[in-house]
Parts: sequence; structure tokens; C-alpha cells
Amino acid sequence: MKYLIVSDKKFGAEVGDKLIDQIELRDVRKEVERLYFPLPLRHFKKSLGKFNPHIVVFIGADGSNKNLISYAKKRKIKTCYYKLNYNASDLVADLTLLTYPPNQNINSKGFHFVGNPLHDLIKDHSFNSDLSLNDREVNVAVSFGDRLANKSLIRLIQRTAKGAENFKFHISVEKANTTFIQKFNLSNIVVHVGSSYELMKECNVAITSSSHASLSAAFMNCPQVAVQVSKRGLHIFRSQKRTSLINILAGKEVIREFQNDPKEILKELHLILEDQQYCSSILDEYQSIKNRIGHERASKKAAQIMVDFLESSSS
Repeated sequence: MKYLIVSDKKFGAEVGDKLIDQIELRDVRKEVERLYFPLPLRHFKKSLGKFNPHIVVFIGADGSNKNLISYAKKRKIKTCYYKLNYNASDLVADLTLLTYPPNQNINSKGFHFVGNPLHDLIKDHSFNSDLSLNDREVNVAVSFGDRLANKSLIRLIQRTAKGAENFKFHISVEKANTTFIQKFNLSNIVVHVGSSYELMKECNVAITSSSHASLSAAFMNCPQVAVQVSKRGLHIFRSQKRTSLINILAGKEVIREFQNDPKEILKELHLILEDQQYCSSILDEYQSIKNRIGHERASKKAAQIMVDFLESSSS
């Protein structure tokens, strides 16, 4: 079978790699092509005509998928939506794989809850133990997740660090970026190039600013403070009680959420570090969330469903 995998170049690409590995165990004669968002329709049409896949698998990025799915369906090509976010979506693919438990029972044909692939990605991750963190300092991991750090986030971290000379803030970036690193000119801010998983494993606490970062901290058992500075995020923050994915999944406040307020962020960091009972309650809620969504080998289950779907469709 021919599989065309469409994803972003970050988390979606990692999920795609795991999925392909598992498909290969079921379909040894598979052929795979990869495309990445942002993906203009004309480029998608060209790739579809050239590769002629049996199925197109869209991993995440639902806002970009509607026209692409519609075109693939017109070509009588099977479509699969591997849904990585929690938000509701009106996309209609032939097969939909859910990574979060649905809010209601799934009665529609073609919908399957497979569990969250983040569990497998972290479990199989090759951790770099050479971070050289000082155990005598309070180490804070700062993770932007799959979201690019904007000026507002950078300023917030700088202002927070200025009021916490006894803390060391460790920021993870994907690639060495001189311009980005030069923005952090404080002695207690350190920029690391590479995965944020290592920092969440080694640090005492985390500051997160995206759903992916927040969920990663939970899977790494790292207590956290959530911050929101984007215009869209602040609008949601002001209109809803909960915007953090962890709190939404729990249905209650598990971690504190803040806007552009360094003093409150520092206050919460101190509370987590000094109140063992409070910190333990956060970790207990993490475990409850992981029990609901962190099924082991979610990628294996997704691949099995996809291959079975194609085999039944072609028979």
C-alpha cells in the first residue's frame, strides 16, 4: 500500500515517524511519501498525482486540512485524520484517529480512540544526561512546546528571572539561533539547544506556554505553571475558567494559569517548591490524566486500525 503522510515538521513529524515504523510491521511492502505543513493545495495536487497513494494521513494541523481532504476525496483516495489536539473539529475524513478521549460516546463509523502518542515518544526518547545542572540551584525548565517563542514570551521570562536571582531558568530551543539567544542577557537564564524532555526530567519545576509543552511536563512528572501571552490565548483566558490543556482534561484546576504577571508566577513557583502536599496533589492529578489518555503503544494501535481499514476497503 502507498501512504502519503502530511504533518508539521515538529511534533507531528515525530508522531509520523512512529506511525510509519508500526505500519511497516503490518505492511512490509509499504511505500511512504512525506509532505509538511504549510502545504499549498497546488503542491498537494501535484504530489497526489505523482505518488497516487492509497491513503493520505493528515497528522494534526486541522485548520489546514479541509481543502486537502476534500480534494483527496474527489480523487477517490482514502483519507485519515490523526487528530493531535483536544479541540472540536468539523473535519470529515474516512478514518479519524483520536488521541484524547471523546467527550461523548463515539457512534459514528470511522472514529477510533487510540491513546496519546506522546507516551511512546517520551518512553522511547534517547535522553541526553549531559546537561550539567547544578543541584544546589532551583532549576526551572521553560518550554514553549511546539509554539515559537514570541517577543511577549521572551519579555515575560526576562521579567520573571529578574525577580528570582536564586533560580536558574533553562530554556529549550530546537536549533542554535544567535538572535534568539542574545535576547536572554541575564545570568540566571540558560538556553539549551535540543529537546525539552531532558530539562523537564532534570529540573525542579516548569513554566509552559502551549498544550504540547503542558502535556509533556505532565508525562515527565514535572510540576508546572502555565502562562498565556498570545492575543488569542488571552482572549480565551479572560472568557473561560480554564485554558490549560491539563486543567481542561482534569475538568478542574490542577495547575495555576497566569497572564503577563511575573510576581504571581514566582509566587506559584515558590508554593510548588515549598509545599510538598500541594506539589504531590499536582503529580497525583497528572497520573489520573495519563491513565485516561496515555495508552502505551498508541502508534501501534493507530497503525493496526489504518492497515485493517485499507485491507477491508480494498477487499
